[in-house]
Amino acid sequence: MCRGIEIDTTLSIGAVQGNKNLLKLASIACKEARNKRMAYLIYDKASHKEKEYQHNITINHMLKEALMKDRIVPFFQPIINVNTGEIEKFETLMRIQKEEQGHYLPSEFLEIAKHSKIYSKLSMALIQKAFETFQISSNGFSINLSYLDMTNIVTKTFILEKLAEFNVGSWVIFEILESDGIENYEAIASFIDDVKAYGAKIAIDDFGSGYSNFERLNELRVDYIKIDGSLIKNIDRNEDTKIIVKNIVNFAKELGISTIAEYVHSAEVLQCVKEIGVDYAQGYYIGKPSSRIVSTH
Repeated sequence: MCRGIEIDTTLSIGAVQGNKNLLKLASIACKEARNKRMAYLIYDKASHKEKEYQHNITINHMLKEALMKDRIVPFFQPIINVNTGEIEKFETLMRIQKEEQGHYLPSEFLEIAKHSKIYSKLSMALIQKAFETFQISSNGFSINLSYLDMTNIVTKTFILEKLAEFNVGSWVIFEILESDGIENYEAIASFIDDVKAYGAKIAIDDFGSGYSNFERLNELRVDYIKIDGSLIKNIDRNEDTKIIVKNIVNFAKELGISTIAEYVHSAEVLQCVKEIGVDYAQGYYIGKPSSRIVSTH
């Protein structure tokens, strides 16, 4: 009882059998129990959770070093106007320079980063570099934002400050993942209102990858729909996906929303999306991501 109010408490227990690393493995089991909302969980050596946790710690250490040594590198993938064939925009993608040669891809670190405090710092470093690049080049460009980015007050404030500082609002498109777990549409709508005040545009990324909520497009004042690569990559050979994409394109045109086809990897796919009426195209046939802005393909 606390001040006349009865408060229920819960307990999660982690346990392990063995004679080595008992406290560490019991802690891992306890964390898993909390995540799975279980009363208790006994550590299973066959689960390889210890290796997974060790891997996550290694990746987090690498990310901290990358931030400290300024190894966050923006890569740029061209987006063409399907009708003119001209490159009009670039998507900004995050890479991390390795100590030796090469780069880490987002698939190697981004999900791990999202579960630590380092994620917002990575986002802000990429945004800073993208704004610096396109303030000079004056090309249209897009940046991917997660639900975490748009609802984190520090990241949101940083974005608004940089929009005012660099004056690139009319060139930037913020891409929101359709597959991201958006829990608070009011917070997202508030973010969109704030960035649109600077002239920024909004795109829904990976549209069609899951449940496509058409009603939300109007609510979020979307300017672009990026049609998911799973619908595009075989569109020249699959009539079913062609029908789906046609319906998305027609619906978007009714709302005055431009469409971008992802994963355009061949001349045949490009011709097909052009015939359907897609406005823009992006993919390896158009151009691979590069650390330099390349104006031809």
